[in-house]
Amino acid sequence: MKQMVKKFYYLAKKEGIIRAGRIIGAKTAYNLTKKREIDKLRNNRPDIVPGRYVFCSNPDYSDNARVLCEYLVKEGYLKDHEIIWLVGDPDKFRKYQKPNLIFVREKYKNSGLRTPEAFMYVWTAEKVFFTHSMRWAKDTERLPGQQFINLWHGCGYKSAKGKSENIHFDYVLVPGEVFIDTKTEFFQCDREKILPIGYPRYDLMLSKTEKGKKYINKFRKINGGREKVVLWMPTYRLSHNQALSERTLTSELNLPIIENMTDLNELNEVCKKNGVVLILKRHQLQTSYAIKQEFSHIKYLEDSDLEKEDVQLYEALSWVDALITDYSSVAIDYMLLDKPIGFTLDDYQQYKDSRGFVFEEPLKYMPGMHMYNKEDFSRFIEIIGRGEDHWRESRSEIIGKTHNPPKQGYCKRIAEYFHI
Repeated sequence: MKQMVKKFYYLAKKEGIIRAGRIIGAKTAYNLTKKREIDKLRNNRPDIVPGRYVFCSNPDYSDNARVLCEYLVKEGYLKDHEIIWLVGDPDKFRKYQKPNLIFVREKYKNSGLRTPEAFMYVWTAEKVFFTHSMRWAKDTERLPGQQFINLWHGCGYKSAKGKSENIHFDYVLVPGEVFIDTKTEFFQCDREKILPIGYPRYDLMLSKTEKGKKYINKFRKINGGREKVVLWMPTYRLSHNQALSERTLTSELNLPIIENMTDLNELNEVCKKNGVVLILKRHQLQTSYAIKQEFSHIKYLEDSDLEKEDVQLYEALSWVDALITDYSSVAIDYMLLDKPIGFTLDDYQQYKDSRGFVFEEPLKYMPGMHMYNKEDFSRFIEIIGRGEDHWRESRSEIIGKTHNPPKQGYCKRIAEYFHI
């Protein structure tokens, strides 16, 4: 009882009294009912169902897992396979549901604890595909013959943050052989578990869908559709999860290079002068930027904006004319499109000293313009506005190290490797 009161006061301070009451009540009810169901399942473990695949991603139904799932559906796998998606709210995905493709609630809203259905489907799956972590599905509870395949969400420059060694799997995908050593250290796993065969989302990015083109072209309508579009994707610095935060920037806006609203206004004028629309895409782990003002040539993009249009990020990424990022894995991915990349590196030394990098010399793996200040940023915008690309040769050299392109598609290669 004393422990419960202590938890209540902790939650009340963090979430408010009403929310704290709901959480404590939900967890108490869960322990009295649902936990017993799960324990019963555990003690009478059902057999593996051949052809049953479980998918899980963050955000729900997205990125590598969604692209691979859609490939399997398109290729007719639902005739003799069952695909189960674990999601937060199954009702959001009813329009995608069809025979042998269903969406199941992973966690209860108030308690945040997993449903008996989530355990049941994972325990009976022949294969489990995920993009972030399945720590709750413990190695000790797997049956012989099950495969846990970590599709992951990108290989970039950043070193591990958190307990990545606790993410267990049979195999994990990486873009190319240069990441075998980096991810072996990152996950603290055997080298044989690292597969340099690329990501499913590369198929989506390289296919250049009309839906992605239509979405990006909406940003070109400022001056009759002649603008160049640059996507700016900073990695997160300040996160809602304090354990993940990197306090390497001191700017008012918590943006690389751009210190304040004055700088942002000046950047907008540079974009306007050079016929460039700059789309600032917030990382899902980043706290909201303190930007209230509307700009003519700088636009703000959230994951929810893409979700409303049912456009995946890598569909949109296909159609932008250049990318600006820093230490994010999106730079590695974007190289496959053979377009210019600008790297903001103003906090490079601080980032190196705090989180660190997976490469001894990370700058060698950044084929593009290295930008350390506002003047560099403006020059990159001017170069893109003129339609120039000064980094083709360096990109070509690096792509040979970072990627292992297939002859007939990434999803197909993955499906063949795992005998799906």
